[in-house]
Amino acid sequence: MILHLNFTAEMMSTSSLKQKTFNKKFRKLGGVLTALFLVGVIQSEAKEKLVLNQTYTEEELELELNNSETIQMDTFTVIGSKNNVDYLPGSGRFIDNAEITNQVYTDINRVLLSTPGVYVRQEDGYGLFANISLRGVDTGRSAKVTLMEDGILTAPAPYSAPSAYYTPTIGRMRGLEVLKGSSQIKYGPHTTGGVVNYLSTSIPNEKEGHLRTAYGSNNETLVHFDYGKSFNSDSGKFGYLIENYDERSDGFKQIEAATDYAGSDQTGYQKNESMLKLFWEPNTDLEQRLDFKIGYSDFDADETYLGLADADFPGDPFNRYAASRFDNIATHGTRTSLRYSFSPNKDLSIETTAYYQNFHRNWFKLRRIQTETGTKYGLGSALATGGLPLDIIKGTSPGQLDYRNNNRDYYLGGVQSNILYTFNAGEVEHEIEGGIRYHEDRVRRFQQDVSYTQDDTGAITGSTNGPLGGGGNRRQAAKSLSLYAQDTISIGNLRLIPGIRFESIKNEYTDFNTTGQPELITGSGSSTLDYVTPGMGFHYSLSPQTGLFGGIYRGASVPGPRAHAKSDVGLEESIGYEFGLRHRNDNGFHIETTLFKTDFSDLIVVDNIGGSGTGNTENVGDVNAYGLELLIGMDPGVSNQWAFKTPTSIAFTYTSSTLDGDSNSTDAESIFSGGKDGASVPYIPEYQVHFSTGIETGDLGIYLDATYVDSTYSTASNTTAQVNPDGDPDARFGLIDSYFLVDLTAHYRINETVTAFVGAHNLFDDTYIASRHPAGPRPGKSRSFSGGIELNF
Repeated sequence: MILHLNFTAEMMSTSSLKQKTFNKKFRKLGGVLTALFLVGVIQSEAKEKLVLNQTYTEEELELELNNSETIQMDTFTVIGSKNNVDYLPGSGRFIDNAEITNQVYTDINRVLLSTPGVYVRQEDGYGLFANISLRGVDTGRSAKVTLMEDGILTAPAPYSAPSAYYTPTIGRMRGLEVLKGSSQIKYGPHTTGGVVNYLSTSIPNEKEGHLRTAYGSNNETLVHFDYGKSFNSDSGKFGYLIENYDERSDGFKQIEAATDYAGSDQTGYQKNESMLKLFWEPNTDLEQRLDFKIGYSDFDADETYLGLADADFPGDPFNRYAASRFDNIATHGTRTSLRYSFSPNKDLSIETTAYYQNFHRNWFKLRRIQTETGTKYGLGSALATGGLPLDIIKGTSPGQLDYRNNNRDYYLGGVQSNILYTFNAGEVEHEIEGGIRYHEDRVRRFQQDVSYTQDDTGAITGSTNGPLGGGGNRRQAAKSLSLYAQDTISIGNLRLIPGIRFESIKNEYTDFNTTGQPELITGSGSSTLDYVTPGMGFHYSLSPQTGLFGGIYRGASVPGPRAHAKSDVGLEESIGYEFGLRHRNDNGFHIETTLFKTDFSDLIVVDNIGGSGTGNTENVGDVNAYGLELLIGMDPGVSNQWAFKTPTSIAFTYTSSTLDGDSNSTDAESIFSGGKDGASVPYIPEYQVHFSTGIETGDLGIYLDATYVDSTYSTASNTTAQVNPDGDPDARFGLIDSYFLVDLTAHYRINETVTAFVGAHNLFDDTYIASRHPAGPRPGKSRSFSGGIELNF
């Protein structure tokens, strides 16, 4: 068996260069990398592509650990490796690069569906806007999950505006970590759900390059390039990595024509992400290391909130109405980190990180329509009402299309320091870990409305711009000081892990004029929020191959500054319990089964998630969730000594997530409005099953993945009709279809350098309503094919 370990972490720099400078420099980086490749700076040395930083056999691993002079601390992975999962005090999963690339996945939703206890609400078919839930929490914009890249908070403003309109691109990652119940101590601020940590490409130990290109349906293209090297000098050891990732598609939908518009099949996106990493290990008696990372992201998509009318969905689920033809979102952002780590002695390790990130987005999108008499309809209402409102959206009746520039700037930055100290007290081993983080983030909303008039053929006859800031003009900011401490106590075969986390948050908001004087302050406020989340986990080894684990933890999810200071929205809290068993034998069979129960109180439904009504954040009540998670892995080919391998896994989740008491929501359009005691939480399926298998023989690998997700309700009212609790038509209310997806890929290694691959996603072209939010029924992605090559240098 081969074990993969990674001891590299990346940090953020506090330097705040101007955004325009970043735009110019990083947009050129892809061309620079290609030029380097073409002139032959990178020699074609056939080397095996490392999934992680270092690969050990079991014997080499034991020797390495025995000879290690200092303890290792890696705060930028939450699990570290697949092998480490066996010793967690709770349920978690490490998804390595091979698991991502075997099926040529670039959609985070498809990757996560293989993990028990994780649910996703699809929106665009590509995973561009992730809606992730762990163990029954609300899925909206992944707001209840702590999202990180290399251990650093990566949502644009996790305290001020937790709705994640940016998530790291899974296609450029070397791995993904999911930690559920036991995550509440070390990670925050949103711990009622858990942690998803993206692992970016590592600096290799030796000179190494990688190029992956693909082309597929709907002109979908992918070019992923990285090159790096580590080397020794008189000053110490140095390493670097340069990377560029480019992905684009024309989209799988078509926009209807109007008199002055020919229609279009350009409903896709393009994204480009570049990254540079550096490290230096000085040649000194003190073991120390400096890591630097900087990355830039640029994204553009012709994406819309508008769905379809239920009556139109069966006839052409991939159609888009003419009124959505102007919809577009453009974003760009920079992330950077600087880390210093040192070990004064073999029992003590300390790391300090400074990090900075900025992010801008403007989503210009249709938000409502008006009749010639001035009657206004929200999008969900117009789709469900039909008649004149729907005709206006289709461009067959005169009316007004109201758009909005959802223009926002985000910033986050901070410093965090972690310490790890080990010692023995008689027969008891202690591993004490502590951390402190000072963090700031803010969001500036400066939005303008634009209205278009159209005639009865859909031709645009005029436009009107609203005042600057008229569509929303405010600033929110949060400053947080967080501390945690935990002790891993080992007594024979038992490991106890008690811990505690403390957060103190200062919130501020400022409202500005929306009627023509955008700099005029119309209101402001501030508040403070302190909370403590203790927990206790354990792991007990019944044998070298079998272990029990479990724990009880308190979790929390914080409201935004304006919601807390102005609207008295309180802290969402949870108490989570889990108990499980793991077993692994020498023939490649492993099983993990977990029982979990989580009681949520004062569940927060955040604004900005699209179709949540007036957009007001609110506490909607209590939720009880419980269930069973099962993960089985095996390789019959290995265990039966066949001439080929057959890696196989099954992931099963049963979940009951229901309201404990009636919903407190006062907004008839909210997805939690009308919810009664015992009603199911929206978008949380009762059953979810994932099966994967493959055949690996010589240079050929064939892999099949199949996923079944049960039907759900789109709102807590649990209605099958497109009607809100006030009796008004609304296409956001109703059922979400169950679906069954099959993906099939094949890889063939032509030589030591070149591998070719082909694949099909949604092989049987299952058509289904994937979501009713943000505004009306939306389909899952249609069947698609792709193929490409991968070069390792």
